Amino acid sequence: MLKLRKTEVTDTMLLSSTVAENDHPEWVANTAYTVGTYVIRPTTHRIYSCTGDITSDVPPEIDTANWNDEGPTNRWGMFDSKVSTATTADNSMTVQLQPGRIDSIAFLGIECQTITVDLTAGGESVFNATYDMVNVNANVGDWGDYFLESVETVYDMGLSQIVDLTLANVAVYSEGVLTVTFDAPGETVTVGMMVVGMSYFVGDTQNDPDLGINNFTLRHMDGFGDVIEKRRPAAKDLKCDIRIDTERLDDVFYELFRGKDDDAVWITTDQHGSMIVFGHATWRIKRKNSKITMISMQIKGTT
Repeated sequence: MLKLRKTEVTDTMLLSSTVAENDHPEWVANTAYTVGTYVIRPTTHRIYSCTGDITSDVPPEIDTANWNDEGPTNRWGMFDSKVSTATTADNSMTVQLQPGRIDSIAFLGIECQTITVDLTAGGESVFNATYDMVNVNANVGDWGDYFLESVETVYDMGLSQIVDLTLANVAVYSEGVLTVTFDAPGETVTVGMMVVGMSYFVGDTQNDPDLGINNFTLRHMDGFGDVIEKRRPAAKDLKCDIRIDTERLDDVFYELFRGKDDDAVWITTDQHGSMIVFGHATWRIKRKNSKITMISMQIKGTT
């Protein structure tokens, strides 16, 4: 299992995006707003809806009595902590980041045909490759010398091409510029999350991991037997056992302990993209003997 620590993407890291941040008009102080009006705040990259007729100089993120936070703007949906708040664009989308020291990338909840990843360092391209999100077998052996014992997992759910893809153990360039293009000619590109960061090898995932979902859809029958349903997102729920060398017990314990309150990308195995989970882990460690220690882990994914 690998743990990918999420680097929070800031304004200075996001060098450019072909997705405009123009979902709604920007909020303007001392302007009259009525119930149901939507605005955006480029400083927070959030969308707000007005819940009361108001004229004020207090910004929506502070004036919670009169404004509801409706989620991230379209440009920034792919960089928050929810797969369901995606960034979308017609035909194609390109983002350029300078995230600092990273060695891994994860793409979650993707709908597109190809992803092109390009990394430049010192003004020169040090890696460029395009990954086929429809024909996943086309990607085998496509990485070249740039990856060191790379983990490549592509998950295709079929017709909708919803894909989870991780590229781990990428050579590190602290000043590298990462350009990623998502293409789906004639269709809508959807990027649930793009996570960059540093990876940590936890241990060897054992056989029989347990994978399911937490479904937040509300469903019940009314007095006439008709089904009343309010559809909501679902989140992955995974349980597994991990084997580590006992000599690594302290190192692994303190890594997990330091990240006890943080969501991360957990790459359970390199065989199944469905077992890539972004979420929060709980765990118990049992020292078997001087050579083998086992970790029982449960990962609650986010929506």
